[in-house]
Amino acid sequence: MSNVVVRTNIMSLNSHRNLGMVGNMQRNASSRLSSGFRINSAADDAAGLGISEKMRGQIRGLDQASRNAQDGISLIQTAEGAMSTINEMVIRIRELTVQAANDTNAHEDDNLAQSDRMRIQDEINQLMDEIDATRNRTQFNTRNLIDGSLSRGTGAAGGAVRPNLIQAGDINFAALGTGHGIVPGDIDMDDLIDALNSLFTSHGGDVPFNVGIHGANWDDVNGMFDDLFSAFGIDNSAADWNDDDVRAVANWFNANRNMFLNILSGPTPQEGLQLQNLDLRNIGGIDPAGIDVDDLIDALEDVAFRPFLRYGIDATNFDHTDLDDFWSAFGDPTMPALTDPSDWTAARASGDYDDFFAVVDWFNRVRGGILNVIEGGVGGARDGSGLWFQIGANVDQGVRLTIEDVGTAALSAIGASGQRAAEIGNFTFDRLRTIPSQNLNHGPGGAPIHDAAGGVVNISGEDIQRFITAIDEALAHVTGQRSNLGAMQNRLEFTIENLDIASENLSAAESRIRDADMAREMMRLTQANVLQQAATAMLAQANQAPQSVLQLLG
Repeated sequence: MSNVVVRTNIMSLNSHRNLGMVGNMQRNASSRLSSGFRINSAADDAAGLGISEKMRGQIRGLDQASRNAQDGISLIQTAEGAMSTINEMVIRIRELTVQAANDTNAHEDDNLAQSDRMRIQDEINQLMDEIDATRNRTQFNTRNLIDGSLSRGTGAAGGAVRPNLIQAGDINFAALGTGHGIVPGDIDMDDLIDALNSLFTSHGGDVPFNVGIHGANWDDVNGMFDDLFSAFGIDNSAADWNDDDVRAVANWFNANRNMFLNILSGPTPQEGLQLQNLDLRNIGGIDPAGIDVDDLIDALEDVAFRPFLRYGIDATNFDHTDLDDFWSAFGDPTMPALTDPSDWTAARASGDYDDFFAVVDWFNRVRGGILNVIEGGVGGARDGSGLWFQIGANVDQGVRLTIEDVGTAALSAIGASGQRAAEIGNFTFDRLRTIPSQNLNHGPGGAPIHDAAGGVVNISGEDIQRFITAIDEALAHVTGQRSNLGAMQNRLEFTIENLDIASENLSAAESRIRDADMAREMMRLTQANVLQQAATAMLAQANQAPQSVLQLLG
């Protein structure tokens, strides 16, 4: 039997509590239905929220990586389109050269205005100029693409390039030809390198490299080249243009001048891996003087060594064959013979392999800085190491693309330094082009005729056909670059397909965690609405119960 009280209305309190619970149910269901999310705050599902947010980061990263790959394809298409044009021009130059090599074309040395070969030469000159113009103006988002600034570089592996100076490796004497008294072994290489670098310092890209040495300008420019001729053992002050040695040096310089200018006036590159990048001062008890630094740098810059720079040396990989040159640079310290990676700690504690572990600890400490130097550091690829396409959502999920130079100087250098250099000799690709000269015979209307130091004008058909080998080498280089770009484009298209599938599947997984089941939430809202009405009615009745006490007082 219950007591009759008026101070505490238990039924009213119970109804009020239930009404509040139903109100919370209504708010939750309404929030989920209006937002479409099951999790609208961390309180809804703390663990689910954490998982969902990580997935969202991955999804947005994958979507951006897909867009990055699409941008990469656009860049590749721009570069490949320009190379396609250059490809056609090289083929046309080859066609013209074959035509010029036929001695049915009329040619008179003393009447160049009536020369059929001069007309052919005019078109070759225009095509050569247009190749360089296309090279220089092909850009994507203001970035030059095919001028060599995105090439592999000419320094150590991994993209490091040299300072902007001509070095011994840049000089090839194939263009000296034969029939003169110069012996390459007698050339003073140090003086020659100094002379070439000094020419740029004194005159920039003006007359020496842009014009070259020709009979038409010999009297005006020969004083600039005193040191250059001196390196070949020629006294320039007493030399005459008709001297065979002088012409041989002039032809050699003209054949290489564009390449030299490209080296000297190119973008300022970063240094490759140097001694100062290694920090050899603190490697346990190992004397730095006993380390072969040159061999060590070569080992570190080897592409096959890159995974160790990324992930370090440990018990699972220390005896890998790709580390042989690395250990050799340290005098091959005694290594532990592990039957299981767990023996690593015991081997370290034994004290029998102190030099080995000192090198391991040093390497794992400095490897990040070494990798930063080799790959150009944070902020993208540097000049000489190509382009980095970030085609993944996480670190190290990208691909590097290099695009080599396809200008006339580079196409000439490919042949002059390649396997067929001896066959090409003095008939290099850029020697097909001649320069205008006001000092030679003039054609109708005073139009300048071209200098006879190069081209297809003043040589026999039998000699002209020797240019075909150099043109074929140039054509192979351009075609090879186009093939490389096409392969990368195909790769990126598959990358986009993979990224889109991964994003779709990850979005579905995230949806199952984060999104609301609208049917279920509608059911819950309907249930909460019915309960809310019932609870309200019961609260009203509970509030009326104490009034029955008044009848007892009546």
